[in-house]
Amino acid sequence: DCYQLALGSSNSSGKMVMESSSDMSYLLGQAKESRTNSHVITEVVDIVTLDYFCHSKKIDQINYLKIDTEGRDLEVLKGAANMLTEQKIDFVEVEAGMNPRNNRHVPFEALKKFLESHGYFLFGIYEQVNEFPTGEPHLRRTNSLFISHRTIKMNRKSTEASA
Repeated sequence: DCYQLALGSSNSSGKMVMESSSDMSYLLGQAKESRTNSHVITEVVDIVTLDYFCHSKKIDQINYLKIDTEGRDLEVLKGAANMLTEQKIDFVEVEAGMNPRNNRHVPFEALKKFLESHGYFLFGIYEQVNEFPTGEPHLRRTNSLFISHRTIKMNRKSTEASA
């Protein structure tokens, strides 16, 4: 099923800027908004929390959650606080900023702190992208994968049982 909505930290509505490439669309109110001009196409979308969406669709468990919301990853996580606290998401992948001057992505440290406070631990760092806008050689962003404490315990139990 497909749903025409956005995930966020609260249930509301917002304007999505429709870029020529759908993977680059974003909600107004982000840092990129200053580059928005009157010639862009926008569309009003409902914003719901992941907790609300899962409850309304009777989704009890998520095995793998990939978030790539062009700088709104922490807002999506805040809207999943119950699912995270109850350890109902096994793995969470977020797009994390690695350069303090990168205002397009949420800083890795903020995402790590939030997820650790809900019992998630860094599992791996993937898709390391250098600072392409300036050509500087340091990291701009990564896809960081976190694993729930519940999943770690379940894996440990299954390993011990097979030994």
